[in-house]
Order: sequence, then structure tokens, then C-alpha cells
Amino acid sequence: MTYLISLHLQNRTCLVVGGGKIATRKIRDLLTEGANVTVISPQISPQIPLSQITHIADGYQSEYLHQIAPFLVFAATNQPDVNRQIVSDAQNYGVLVNSVDGHNIGDFDNVMQIEKSPLTIGISTGGASPALGVHLRDEIADVIGEAYPLLATWLGELRPQLKHAVEDHHTRHAFWHSVLQSDVLPLLKVGKQKEAHAHLQAQFKQVVDDANAIAEATQS
Repeated sequence: MTYLISLHLQNRTCLVVGGGKIATRKIRDLLTEGANVTVISPQISPQIPLSQITHIADGYQSEYLHQIAPFLVFAATNQPDVNRQIVSDAQNYGVLVNSVDGHNIGDFDNVMQIEKSPLTIGISTGGASPALGVHLRDEIADVIGEAYPLLATWLGELRPQLKHAVEDHHTRHAFWHSVLQSDVLPLLKVGKQKEAHAHLQAQFKQVVDDANAIAEATQS
């Protein structure tokens, strides 16, 4: 069993041990998320942006883990024995660690992601088939399109407004479900953004007016 989470890595120190192709991909992903990346490897790929990382040009030594005190560790060398040592050291140190040597080695696996801001969708096959993961990613990306990310943006903008205007949790919960069952999403899917937004705003105004009416009736 796995428990999926989404980590905020902005300004977090992440350690990658290794400098090959797999390490390069992990380093790029970490930098994209705003992490502070330290790389331990005698040699590193020219594709790794040296100006954006801290490079320790050495083989792995347990002492480095204590010196760096990382938030996450990635064992990405081409030596299984070294990767196992990194995993053991990280776990003894109380740090989450990922190993390139396969599923169930280490504490977590990377998942394939679909990034359509503000939506992030993760896909994992539990190590069974990366090819299937790629296929599912492409299939789901087509289904998501542009409608869902735009709707998510609008709902995110309305969320604090609704919380301020409507005190009752059940009423707010019912509103979100009513939006998803309304014409807003179908209109977005056919490119009618203005009509969809107007429909959403009308629903929002209605739930706020109803809440105000109930509050006034209760006070009278």
C-alpha cells in the first residue's frame, strides 16, 4: 500500500547522489520545484546545470549525509551496493530516501505527473510498468484539456469569498457540488468561457443571497 502526498520543496535542501542520466532528470525536476540541490558524484553529466546546484566532486560517504542534513535523498548511482548504503544511512538518519534500483527500495517512489496549473495529477503503476504510466498520462491529459484547469482557477478564486459570505459548511459543500453538476463545465469544454463564467457567478450570487436571507429570517 502507498500513501500519496504532494511535497512543497521550495528552498528545501535535497541531496542527489549520482551524476548520470537518471540523476539528471531528478535534479531538473527538483530545481523546477525550487529545491536547493546538492549533488555528490565524482563526475556529472554536462546536462546538469552546475550554476544551480552545489556539487561535491567525490564518492558517497556517510558523513556527507550529516553535514548536508537534507530534506530528501535520492540514491541515483549505477552501483546497487552504494545505493543500498545510501538508503540505509538516510533511514537511520530519519530522512526520506528514494532509490533508482526499483520499487520497495527506499521510502518513496516518484510518480508521473500531469501539470496543468493549478492542477497536478500524479500517476503511479507501483513499479509494474512505466510504459503503462506514460500511456495513462497521455490519455488523462487529453481528457483534462483546458476546461478543468480553468475551472479549478475560478473555484480557487471563489473559495475564500464563499467562506467569508456563507458560514454554514454544508451549504458551501452543496454549492461546490452544484457547480460541478451544472452547465459550467460543459460550456467550458466547448470553449464558451464567458458564458461559463457568467453561469458560475450567477450560482455564487444565488447561494450568497440565499444565505443572507436565511440569516435575516433567523434574526427577525
